[in-house]
Amino acid sequence: MPEASIHNIVDNLAKSYQSTQLFKLSQGFEGYDETTSHLIKGYLPRNAFGVVYGASGSYKSFHALSWACSVATGKTWNSKKVTQCNVLYIAGEGGIGVPRRIKAWATQHISNEQVENLYRINHPVIFSQSDEVSALLQTIEAHQTAYKQEFGLIIIDTLARCFGHACENKAEDMNAFIAACDRIKAETRATILVVHHSGKDADKGARGSSALRAACDFEYKIERLNEERSYRLICTKAKDDEEAPSQLFELSESIVFTDEDGEPIHSLAALSIGKEDIAPNDVLRPQNAQKALIVMLADMESYGGPVTRTALRERYKQAGYSPNNFARTLNSLINQGMIMEKGKDEISSP
Repeated sequence: MPEASIHNIVDNLAKSYQSTQLFKLSQGFEGYDETTSHLIKGYLPRNAFGVVYGASGSYKSFHALSWACSVATGKTWNSKKVTQCNVLYIAGEGGIGVPRRIKAWATQHISNEQVENLYRINHPVIFSQSDEVSALLQTIEAHQTAYKQEFGLIIIDTLARCFGHACENKAEDMNAFIAACDRIKAETRATILVVHHSGKDADKGARGSSALRAACDFEYKIERLNEERSYRLICTKAKDDEEAPSQLFELSESIVFTDEDGEPIHSLAALSIGKEDIAPNDVLRPQNAQKALIVMLADMESYGGPVTRTALRERYKQAGYSPNNFARTLNSLINQGMIMEKGKDEISSP
């Protein structure tokens, strides 16, 4: 073939890449040495899809707002580097709770200054409806065009509020939600963080179809500790990075304003420095967990009436120990004769 013809073919191919929707090809191990970029190093990757889930009242939304405010301000989170960018928070439950929580965070962390790069939509966006997803993308594009700043993080709080009338347990419906999130991620290049509820059995993960977890680049579980203002953050999936260690985080109360009657209005915000999880499970501290379980059982028996495995497990969980290891700890004590089985579910001290 003449050399001129070869050049024409190459030129035409190059033009077709520019003028059509052809996929971009990468060769061999090209890109192997690229490092994963993060919004919060070691915790929150860029251009990714993930979930933070927990039971009702577990402080999962407070944690999501802690990340949102840190990314919006560029303030270090848990001693980790933060990449500052605009954040969009879809507050599906609406109401005045979210702005008050942001105000409390600003009071505690940035001397009450405005969190300028954090924006809210104060109503659900139904991700099963393509017109609402399109409206969301148009809103984002309009803002980015006006202010010349891209959104790096979009938080959906909660999945249930933005799921519409679809069924969370159906893989088909969950995949449709995931596809909508993927569309937003592809067009904005932002990280999508979904705040979600745990199932009836918290040990089995987030509520609904397992398709959600399968699609995640990262996943975190939030566990509230007793009745205290603190929670445990557990990384349950990190596809392209090491899983962050389990840590404990506390919440602090602030007065956000004074109402017309002169009454102070309070709100909470999560502190950004975690503490070592000294007893996340009995694998790390088996003797302490076993001793604690014996004391818990004796205390429950002092109130009279039988003690069931279920009730003791709940007490064990409330004390801050991982329920994942309850059965192993209890069975070990039964085998040692330090706890007795009575019937199918009842247990007692020897």
